Amino acid sequence: MGEPLTKLGGNHAENSASISPASSRASSPLPDYFAKSQALAERLDMPYALAITHREMARLDPKDTPARHAHTERARALFLACGAVQDAGNCGVF
Repeated sequence: MGEPLTKLGGNHAENSASISPASSRASSPLPDYFAKSQALAERLDMPYALAITHREMARLDPKDTPARHAHTERARALFLACGAVQDAGNCGVF
């Protein structure tokens, strides 16, 4: 398997506490879904899945918000750490 999330810059609780999935969609059913996805990807040490989760949260956040920017940057960093250069390049193009 690849590098552990901690080596990829990744303890979500430490690095992205300000970009909680509930922060921008409190009344939507999506926050629980994304919180579960994040938790599972972290617990199972799946940085690519975590990157996808951040990319999708960014895509669904309103444009020009700090949360969207933070999710996009986190997804891009995780994709690059996994070697998924094309995925990293496509972050934020929505």
